Formats: sequence, C-alpha cells, structure tokens
Amino acid sequence: MSDQVSTDKFAYNFSICVSPLFGSVSPKRLVEFLELTRLLGVQQIFFYDFSTSKVVRRVLRHYEGKRWVTVIPWRMPKEMSSNIWYHGQLVVHNDCLYRTMAQSVYTAFHDIDEFIVPHSKDARTYSEIIPPELPNDTCGYSFVSAFFDPLVATQLPDDVMTVFSTARTEVISIVLTKVMVMPRRVFEVGIHHVSKQLLDPWESRPFNPERALLHHYRDALDDYDMSCDSWVKDTTIRDHYMPELNIRMATAVEALKL
Repeated sequence: MSDQVSTDKFAYNFSICVSPLFGSVSPKRLVEFLELTRLLGVQQIFFYDFSTSKVVRRVLRHYEGKRWVTVIPWRMPKEMSSNIWYHGQLVVHNDCLYRTMAQSVYTAFHDIDEFIVPHSKDARTYSEIIPPELPNDTCGYSFVSAFFDPLVATQLPDDVMTVFSTARTEVISIVLTKVMVMPRRVFEVGIHHVSKQLLDPWESRPFNPERALLHHYRDALDDYDMSCDSWVKDTTIRDHYMPELNIRMATAVEALKL
C-alpha cells in the first residue's frame, strides 16, 4: 500500500509547526531558533502568534520577508483560552498538519526551545538522515529527548545559548518525545505522538537516538520518566554548527538592532 507522490509536487521538503507563541519570548532566543533550524535543513517554519511583544513581531516580520516563515494570528475566546492547554497547542498542531499536507514532504512539531538534531558524525541536515520517501508501513518518526539545562552550562553568552549549553541529562526521555511526519499519511497528531494515521499500516516509528536526538533547552524536570541527577557532556551543536551559527546570529542581531 503506497501513496508515493513525486516530491517535486511539494514546495518544501521539511517544515516545522511551532506551538503558540505567548508571554515573555526572548527575541534573541527566537532568532537563534530560526537560524539554527534553517541550518538543520528546514525550508518553512509556521508560527501561531497568540500574544507577543512588538520586538518579537518585528523579528517574525523580518523572517517573513525572507520567505521562510509564515505567521498565523491565533486568537481564542478569553473564557476558552484560560481553560485549554497551552493556548490551544493541540488545535494548532492539527491546523498546521493540514496546512502543510499539500505543501511539505515532512513536518515536525515542537517549541522554540527544542531542536531535532542529527547526531551521526557525517550528518548535519535532515535530508542526510531522513529518507526522501518513507516505507509503506511508516507515517513518520518519533524522537526521544534530553534536557540541556542552560543553568548547568559553564559559559553562556547571551547570543549563542545552544553552542555553550553542552550539559545534558544522561537519562533520555522516551515519553517527552516529538514527531516528524509525512503529513499526507496522518489524520491527527498529539503533542508528543501521532494520535491517528490515515491508514492502519502507517505507524510512527522510533528514531535511533544515536542518529538524532531532540535537544530541549530548559531547566530539567524530574517528572514522567526523567531523572536530572546525572549529566553528560554533549557538544554536537558546538562541533557541527558553531561557526556558521555565530555568523548568522551576529548578522541577524545587527540587522534587527537587538
């Protein structure tokens, strides 16, 4: 059973759907997310703007002008917003799933403090680890995660957090996962999983963490299946992306007057 369609029919090979933006979003962290995500091989990033500052909106408009960011205003009734998880994160994910179904070969779903990062020595971008066409029993991949706690970093310049946050939890979470899917094979996504594929044979498969790992840059939490008592050094971002990321960050920060 196959739905093989020429990838030439799609505008993008890789897209990302970002959870609703709200609250105190750091403009520089947003720029870092955008520039590193671009280095990873993503062609289009979809943002849902629930409530952001003027400077964050200015950053988003700057990248919209580069034609690799799409910003969707995200408004909800006040009584609903206070009673729905993360300002409608699940609704946003599924709206974005259907928006990208005819546009992108692959779509990933995560926040701006998360990156799906290739860990193979010879791979830097998604096209080097993700096949152009999935097997007939697969709708996408699930990536396990580790916390990279910025407070544990020994050196943390303001402009390049991911380069210097090299301490990650030794324990890898098989619960706090994020997915990258072929959207035309998926009916519904959850926050950490595929809820329902379009056809039963198309299942979400775990991706080997030795080939790619979800980096989550935030304070570590001892919940679900995680333990934050033991840390290991992980310099993947520094080793693979630092020179170009530094240049891109400096150029963008200067252009945006951040």
